[in-house]
Amino acid sequence: MTGGKTKSGFKFNVDENVFKDWDFVTLADTVRQGNGTMKDVNALLTMVLGGKGFEDLKAHIRKKNGYADVELVKAEFEEIVNATKLKN
Repeated sequence: MTGGKTKSGFKFNVDENVFKDWDFVTLADTVRQGNGTMKDVNALLTMVLGGKGFEDLKAHIRKKNGYADVELVKAEFEEIVNATKLKN
């Protein structure tokens, strides 16, 4: 388990083994190719952050204007994934 904090101050914990999981890799590839649905994206975020972690991320982003802006969720998630991979 590894944790960190994004530039915007969101604290996260990630089990780095998730990045080696077949389901994660398959789902991430589907989303990366643009063939994923919002259900796939939500599943991907939940796999990495856990259900509570994903809800916490959306709440963190909502603090800015009341909405969980898609681009902000995406940017935070990319920062989390990149930070986690760099640590390992």
